[in-house]
Amino acid sequence: MIQKLMSLSNLKTNFKPITRIEVENPKLVAQFYHEYLGFCITGKNQLNNQFMLQFNGQIFLIGQKQSEFSDDSSIILFKSKQIEVDYYRICNKVRLQSPLQNNTFSVIDCNGNILQFLKE
Repeated sequence: MIQKLMSLSNLKTNFKPITRIEVENPKLVAQFYHEYLGFCITGKNQLNNQFMLQFNGQIFLIGQKQSEFSDDSSIILFKSKQIEVDYYRICNKVRLQSPLQNNTFSVIDCNGNILQFLKE
C-alpha cells in the first residue's frame, strides 16, 4: 500500500489553478464575462451561487462576496494567446481602462474590477 502511494505521488498532474473572483451578483458578472468578453461558462452551482468560467485554458470561479468589508474592486490578470484578436473583439463592447499597448490592455467589468489582458 505504501509503495502504491509513493508511486502515485510521482505522477504529474494536469490540474490548473483556479482564480476565485468574489462579487455581489455572481450571475450578472458571469453573464457579462460570457456575453461581452467571450468566456465560456463551464459550470453552475445554484446552491452556492457560483459559476465556473474558462478563458484560454484558464479557469475562474465567480462566487458570492464573503464579507461586506472585502475590497470593492480588484485587478484580475488574464493570459491571451492572441492579444490583438481579443482586444478588437471586445474593445467596442466594454469600458476600456487602457488601450492595447506593449501586448497588454485592460477593461473594467460590470462590478468595477480591472481586467488586465497580457499576451501569453
